[in-house]
Amino acid sequence: MTNITRIRRSLISILVLCIAAFAGCRTLPHITPDMAPVRTGSVAVDTAHGPLPPQRVKAIVDELKRRSPDTDLLGKHLALEEVLASSPLVAGNKVTLLQNGQATYQAMLAAISGARDHIHMETYIFEDDETGRRFEDALLAKQREGVSVSIIYDGVGTLSVPADFFKPLSEAGVKLLQFNPVNPLEAKAGSMVAYQGQVTFEHAGSGGMGRMLKKAMTGEGTTLMKMAGQGEVFLADQAQDIHLLYLENDFITVNGPNLLAFDADIDWDIKRIQGGASAAMAGGLFNLELRGTGWVAVLSDGPPVLLNVASAATFADAQAAITWSSGVSTSIKTDFKMKNLIGRGSGESIQMAFGGQGWVLVQPSEGRIAAVAPGGGSGGGLGNLLGG
Repeated sequence: MTNITRIRRSLISILVLCIAAFAGCRTLPHITPDMAPVRTGSVAVDTAHGPLPPQRVKAIVDELKRRSPDTDLLGKHLALEEVLASSPLVAGNKVTLLQNGQATYQAMLAAISGARDHIHMETYIFEDDETGRRFEDALLAKQREGVSVSIIYDGVGTLSVPADFFKPLSEAGVKLLQFNPVNPLEAKAGSMVAYQGQVTFEHAGSGGMGRMLKKAMTGEGTTLMKMAGQGEVFLADQAQDIHLLYLENDFITVNGPNLLAFDADIDWDIKRIQGGASAAMAGGLFNLELRGTGWVAVLSDGPPVLLNVASAATFADAQAAITWSSGVSTSIKTDFKMKNLIGRGSGESIQMAFGGQGWVLVQPSEGRIAAVAPGGGSGGGLGNLLGG
């Protein structure tokens, strides 16, 4: 792999202008202006009991025209509506004009409260704020009452909403569908070396109080950044090799300093390596667990070696182990002797032990990634990656 990676995402919408297609055009097509005369003809109107007779339709249209006698926009609109929809109009509908957000929210919440069978909700903006939580609580209450709730929300309008916000709805059985997902990326802050296109960069928080507390307990503090937009972003970190791994409803564990970037749909958490007294002697090692479906970019200081942990007892230095698969278990192995007390130790008294089924990726270096200072709490694990 190269030591710089190009992350390409079409996150919003791409407009492609095929200039060559116009080269063979000899004449321009006729364009009808928006307000050009439109043949209205007769309009078909359906009801719950079947189509209305022409006389009844004419009476309805005449009454609507009477309310706006100075314009023929109504006739044009009715004809265009029928042509575009390829179906007759439907009578019995009602439209209420809501002039501001407060009135709109009140009407929506009242409709949710009165639902008895189902709720089909489509929204562009869904924020993790007081209003968003009011809607979430109302929708959860109706789902628990046995009302079927389905929600379509826009990916751009919910770009700043954490994934955890929708978890209670999903777990309660609410059907969720994201329209136009933008799938932003998260990466080490400062790892961008160049980009082309329209891309925005912003601070990515720790993603909740629980993670923020773990960050505080483990002494981690370096921030992540979130990237979104349309274009290509080039990432690098001290010219280290970069390796792309694709997860499909799976998880891997990554040594924090070796994580470069990952799809924002992937969830992460801080995990402590098991090992009892040995782990306590090591000061406690913490690593990052990435779970879900999407791409992960990891760093290695030189070409790594891939070890099959099922083929033999496998051990590695905590700073050299980059990442390992979901079927691998870890623990701490210590080789402490009295010689260590008089400065005659091997320098390899503490190692990570790997077992189970799967693989571990080990880099040929311990020096590029600096160890955490004593008293930092993580003992050289996560490497100050997760900031909040």
